[in-house]
Amino acid sequence: MKKSIIIASIVIVLALIGGGVFWYGKQGEEESQQVLNTEENLNKEAESEGVKENELEAEVVSVSSAENINIAKEVDISDWLTYRNEEYGYELKYPEEWLIMQDANQIGKPLIINEQNNDKDLCKISLWVVPDKIGVGLNLTKIDDQSDNIVISGIDFDSHFYINEDGLTFISLEKKINNKWYILRYYLNQDNKCKYETKDIVSTFILK
Repeated sequence: MKKSIIIASIVIVLALIGGGVFWYGKQGEEESQQVLNTEENLNKEAESEGVKENELEAEVVSVSSAENINIAKEVDISDWLTYRNEEYGYELKYPEEWLIMQDANQIGKPLIINEQNNDKDLCKISLWVVPDKIGVGLNLTKIDDQSDNIVISGIDFDSHFYINEDGLTFISLEKKINNKWYILRYYLNQDNKCKYETKDIVSTFILK
């Protein structure tokens, strides 16, 4: 009888020990799984943050790649005249001593702004508003595929560099708006031959 009681007691103790071991092991597995899940979630969050940072960086790079053209601080434009074109909805300012005219001999009949009594090739701005760029500016050689964009009064222009038959380099700003191409071209490397930099005049361009 006593022997049976001892054996039963041993069995109960072993069962309790086994149950405890099983429960402890189960808890350990659950805690390990929780740790793994937590680490996995943290890794996913880190990857997500990394993607967001990369997207933000891409946005910053995209924005910073466009150069803003603003009027030079030392240039006083208070006495400049304003040219308005109601048909195409734009305006720009220009110095009083500069001439403004339309060149009927060129394709698209561009608006020409020249400094009087000076080198009319260097101190000149040409402005086209045309439905198609084909034929605008013949005898020109493009010397780049695509340069940085240039922003004028909030308008993001594509910019390209060209060289003419006289070896003069100029920049062409081009933007298609409402099925019309707005094209502004002016020469670079003026070496102070013009009283005002042509880009200062271009910077006053506003599309209404």
